[in-house]
Amino acid sequence: MAIFSVSVKAHSRSKGESATGGAAYRLGIDLTNELTGERHNYSNRQDVACAFTLLPENAPEGWNDPAKLWNEAEKAEKRINSCVSREVLVALPAEMTNEQREELTRSIAGELVSRYGVGLSVGIHEPDKGEQNFHAHILMTTRRLGPDGLGEKTRELDDKKQGPEQISGIREMVANRTNEHLQRHGYEARVDHRTLEDQRLSALDNGDLEKAAELSRAPTHHRGRNPEVSARVSVENENTKQANQQSQAEARAIFASMEQAAIDEGRLMAPASDTPKSKQTMEAEAKEERQKLERSEAWKAVLQAKEAESERLATVKDLGEKWQLAAKEKELAGSDVKAHVLAYSSYNLKAQANQETVDKWKKEHPWKAKINWKPEDVTKCETQAEQALKEAETAKKALEKAAKVEKVAENKTTITHALMVKHRLEAENDRKLKNEAEAKHALVVRTHKRENLTPAQVKQEALERAREAEWVPMQVPDPADPKWRQQRPQGPEQEQSRVRGPQMKPTGWDHGMGM
Repeated sequence: MAIFSVSVKAHSRSKGESATGGAAYRLGIDLTNELTGERHNYSNRQDVACAFTLLPENAPEGWNDPAKLWNEAEKAEKRINSCVSREVLVALPAEMTNEQREELTRSIAGELVSRYGVGLSVGIHEPDKGEQNFHAHILMTTRRLGPDGLGEKTRELDDKKQGPEQISGIREMVANRTNEHLQRHGYEARVDHRTLEDQRLSALDNGDLEKAAELSRAPTHHRGRNPEVSARVSVENENTKQANQQSQAEARAIFASMEQAAIDEGRLMAPASDTPKSKQTMEAEAKEERQKLERSEAWKAVLQAKEAESERLATVKDLGEKWQLAAKEKELAGSDVKAHVLAYSSYNLKAQANQETVDKWKKEHPWKAKINWKPEDVTKCETQAEQALKEAETAKKALEKAAKVEKVAENKTTITHALMVKHRLEAENDRKLKNEAEAKHALVVRTHKRENLTPAQVKQEALERAREAEWVPMQVPDPADPKWRQQRPQGPEQEQSRVRGPQMKPTGWDHGMGM
């Protein structure tokens, strides 16, 4: 059975992402970011089955080189939070061969180039051993590519109104292309870009109860290669699969009873004793459906908040590691600068000392200096001075280069630290949203529980709350307490208030025991 999955996401500098790093990872190649000097080497990847780059027909020459394309994409963006690339992740049919999957992917990528006028690079990845998760990473530029290079942004994909429509169109296009290629190569499997709920309703309209029961499930998620995310998503997928099995079993039972009822109605007349559902029963069923929907929506909000918090914390952790690496690079670059400064100063001092020796000899022996007759030690000093000046010049060039490297490392450290702090604050906000969602879900559950109580249960709960509100812990008087002795009643009332302490209310203890 072919699996359909299409997701579209943008890669932003605010998340610590880069176009060159994304292209290197997805294509399995070695790329260097010319802006930061950072190298991304993924040439040792073994799971990249195929990689290629597609451009519009009017693109400049040489841009089909991924290094050129994605470095230009980085240079085209000036802001610290710019989106530098966009990715379309497509699941490919496991039934196909590698050549057929590449043919399908080229067809999909060509349609994206034609539709949006962008440049893109594609990496087709093979799954781990024993799995069937063949998929293609289609990395697109966020700007249209023309004869003069990268131009305007593809704003239609970012627009709040047009964006969802464009993504829906991409999903439909991928489904149509996939089905065309499956049919062309003689496979019976087909895919559907619609949601599971839409497919289920369509199956019910067509009277296919078995298919409707099969579609009564929740979608699973792609695990990815991040160990932490993969482990978390694996657990979530396993829980989803177990819940899906239960949901499908319940749906099959419901549909079977519906089908049998339809058969019985067509074969026999309804007994005279049968009566339609009462208004009270219909209201109870509607109430139950409403409560299920409210609990489902509240729990879905909790899951979304937890996922957002988890992703944000993973981003903070990743940025923290990058910041530590950048700080280390800055420290090393600073050490190089200090070493070159020391070498430059040392060579200058050496040249100055030798030159002073030569000048002193010339001053003491002007006539010998005129005829250029110099003793061996003076000639040696002159040679050493010239050599020291050359070495000082070399040290100066090395110092300038090291200073540039230090500046780049310093900028990288500052930017990464700022991003880390920003995401840390957003993670705190995500945590608050998660707590609010959990509190709302708990409130919904408590509210539904209270709504479903019978009148007798409501009365009993009210009585229990009243007892809790009026109950006062018993205060046992201490006869050794002088205050209690002073306020203890004397005379005829003593027998009636025998065990009452200062300002105490009568309790059952007073009347049940004596002193």
